[in-house]
Amino acid sequence: MVFSEIDWDYLNNLIYQINRISDRDKMRDFFMRTLQSVIPSQCAVFCLADGESRFSEPMIRGARAIAAKTAKRDLEDSIAALRWVFDSGLNRVFRLSDYFDKKEAVFSGDFLRECRERDLSYFTLAVFSHEYRCEGCLILMRDYESGDFTDGEIRMLEILKDHLALRLAEERRFLKERRLQWRELRRETIAAIKDEKGLTRREAEVLELIFSGEQNDAICSKLSIAESTLKKHILSVYEKTGSKNRTSLMRLFNETISRGEPKAAPKEDPHGTV
Repeated sequence: MVFSEIDWDYLNNLIYQINRISDRDKMRDFFMRTLQSVIPSQCAVFCLADGESRFSEPMIRGARAIAAKTAKRDLEDSIAALRWVFDSGLNRVFRLSDYFDKKEAVFSGDFLRECRERDLSYFTLAVFSHEYRCEGCLILMRDYESGDFTDGEIRMLEILKDHLALRLAEERRFLKERRLQWRELRRETIAAIKDEKGLTRREAEVLELIFSGEQNDAICSKLSIAESTLKKHILSVYEKTGSKNRTSLMRLFNETISRGEPKAAPKEDPHGTV
C-alpha cells in the first residue's frame, strides 16, 4: 500500500494533534471525528483501559442508540475470543473478518443485538498497548452495504496506533504522578494542621477522610467506628480549628496550603494546552 502526499500530510497532522491536545477526552473526540473523513464507519467506540476489566470510559460516535453502558458491559463480557490480545499487551490492528466468519464468534448479548438491528457486519479492532500494557482500544463498525475495511485503511490505523498508545501511556503516567503528588500534599497539609491545632491522631485521620470527600458512613466503615463516635471526633475538630462546617474546614485546608510551598506541588501538564 502506497500513500499519496495528501495521505501523509493528513496522517502527520493527525499525529501532531494527538500529541498537542492536552485533554484526553477532547483528544479522543477529535481523533474519532477526524478519522471519520478517511476511514468512514457507521459506529466507533474508543475505550480506555483501567487495568482490571480492561475497558472504561467508552466514547461512542455514530450509532448513538448503542448506549455507552451497553458498550462497556458487553465489551467486558463478549470479547472473550480476543482476550488474549489485551492480556498479551500486543499493539495490533485487527480486521475481524480476517479471523472470524461471523460477528457472533466475537460479540454477544445486548451489543450483538444492537449490531444486528443496524446491520453492522464489519469490524476493525485497534488495541493500543505500550510496553506490554494495554492502554485502550478502538472498534470501528460498518454495515453490510458499506463493505469491509480496506487494506489501506488498516495500514493507516497501523501507523496511528503507536502514537495513540504512547499518548495514552504518557497521560496515564502523568495522572498517576499527579494523584500521588496530591496525596502527598494532602498528608503534609493535614500534618501541619494537626501540629498547629493540637489534633489527636484519630482526629487527623478523620480530617484526612473529610478532605478526601468521604461521607460519614464511609468514614465510619474505614475507621471501624460508630457514627456517634465519629460525630464526637468531628465536633472536636470543629472546636479545635474554629470551624463551623466542612466548608470552613476546606477553607482552612486551602489557607494552610497557601501559607507554605509544599514539596509536592503539582507539575504542569507535559502536553501543553489545546
